[in-house]
Amino acid sequence: MELDEFKTYWKSGQEKELDQQKYSTDTINSIIMNATNTLGQLHQKSIYWNKIGKPIFITAIIALLIDQALWLFWPSGNKALGTTLPFVLIMIVFMLVSLWVYNYQQQLFVVNPAENLKDGLKTIVTKFKRFYVWMNVIYLVLYPLYFYAVIKLFGDFLSLSATTIWMIVAAVSVIFLVAGHIYYKMKYLDKIKALEANIAELENGQGA
Repeated sequence: MELDEFKTYWKSGQEKELDQQKYSTDTINSIIMNATNTLGQLHQKSIYWNKIGKPIFITAIIALLIDQALWLFWPSGNKALGTTLPFVLIMIVFMLVSLWVYNYQQQLFVVNPAENLKDGLKTIVTKFKRFYVWMNVIYLVLYPLYFYAVIKLFGDFLSLSATTIWMIVAAVSVIFLVAGHIYYKMKYLDKIKALEANIAELENGQGA
């Protein structure tokens, strides 16, 4: 969203609120510019991952479904389908959830025109924090299931024991969760703190 659009949204129906601001017009414009730039970066980063993730996951889902369909043409197709289908379904669920996560995250960083800037930023920050917690809870469950399915579907020839498989699954899941947190801290959480600082400035400017 451009600065002029952002200011228009904020000022719409908020003339009385603007009159109560302690800050000068230049200071207010600076706060709006900082918030706009931060939101723009968050939004563009989310669009980037959505654009990358969508074709990859959709292609993988189609490939898995085709692979399962081909088993039907083999003499032992029914047996093979019955033993591999649960793992395929787990992987497909993981990918569908990931597609939803990418799409939902992209929509988070859009200001609602019905809200003023301060309330809009508060809504975005609150929704993102809630989203981030739920995303980690979801992947805390999905990662082990997904990696277990991958090993059983593509690495069953290794003849690993159940204990070894679950040790690998646990280790890889922890690595992905930690790596994800580090990435979000660098690319998202620090910018969310910057938005919170903008909110505090706006509240101080209103004598809140």
